[in-house]
Amino acid sequence: MDPIVYVEDLAARQELIRAGRDVAVSVSGDVLDLGGAQWRIGSYLNNARVRRLWVLDPDGIEEQVVGQRIAGRARDRLGFVADVRELGDADVDTVVSVGSVSSMASPAWQLSKVVGREAELVFAEPTLGPGFAGRLPEVLTRASRRPVIVRDVPSVVRSAGLELTALERRRVQTPRLAWRYLAVGRARREIGR
Repeated sequence: MDPIVYVEDLAARQELIRAGRDVAVSVSGDVLDLGGAQWRIGSYLNNARVRRLWVLDPDGIEEQVVGQRIAGRARDRLGFVADVRELGDADVDTVVSVGSVSSMASPAWQLSKVVGREAELVFAEPTLGPGFAGRLPEVLTRASRRPVIVRDVPSVVRSAGLELTALERRRVQTPRLAWRYLAVGRARREIGR
């Protein structure tokens, strides 16, 4: 499922799509996208530095939506996998997460499994803001016993054994507190892990 559909706020969704396209033009090598790539597939395929793009697509929907529109040489650079284990020994240079952390059941564990020793994680994710006001959406969500959608993404990345190499918190112009911040950054495996 496309993780961007979890973003209920239109302004936040548009900013996430824009940030995802920026991420797609900034990466290189063999890339694994953790889902929702239909919003940025053209940006990946127009990026000459991307040798191969793998899209995690457990339910096959992205391949149906996107795969049929892509033809020729670009199609040769594009692959869809239902599970990252299908990649086998393929080395992935970059793992991209745009909105995916919000939709993962155990994001730290899952990120620790997909980001290899040499790979870089590049992400754009809705995140909690600074201070108590920034944590308020998480507190209210937990109190209501609903699933947590917006997380403290930098903490999740660190919990996965990754070291942040770049981080920017972007403020989204929305009245909805839960979608007010977007974390855009890069991380690598900590030395010795």
